[in-house]
Amino acid sequence: MPYPIYAVESDLLNYLGLQLSEELPADFGRLLKRASELIQYATQGNVIITLEDHLDALKQATCAQVEYWIEATENAAISGNDVDSFSLGDLSMNFGKGSSSASSTQRQLAPRARIYLLSEGLLYRGINSISSGVI
Repeated sequence: MPYPIYAVESDLLNYLGLQLSEELPADFGRLLKRASELIQYATQGNVIITLEDHLDALKQATCAQVEYWIEATENAAISGNDVDSFSLGDLSMNFGKGSSSASSTQRQLAPRARIYLLSEGLLYRGINSISSGVI
């Protein structure tokens, strides 16, 4: 199933404060598509497409993700350099480069993209409803 593309060229130009398409990377269309795929995956079906605020958050997050990839280089931002180990009391974690941990999508999201999505409640943050029967 193809993912929707949440932002277009004019959105990216506006977000980056640019005037001309020539100022964008040559592969901006591919970057918008890949960023939309990541945003779609990160939101895990929390989007209500009839809410304008949700659609705007998706567009802004997509543009923020592309900006992040442009600034940090896409490969570096995607692969990352995860912390080798982490310990806190009895808890110990080890994430090496190329880790496939459950939180890898969250580490791939640009900080600004995460802010846009969190502000509209589009990222899962744990149990969010007492009515679910889980306390």
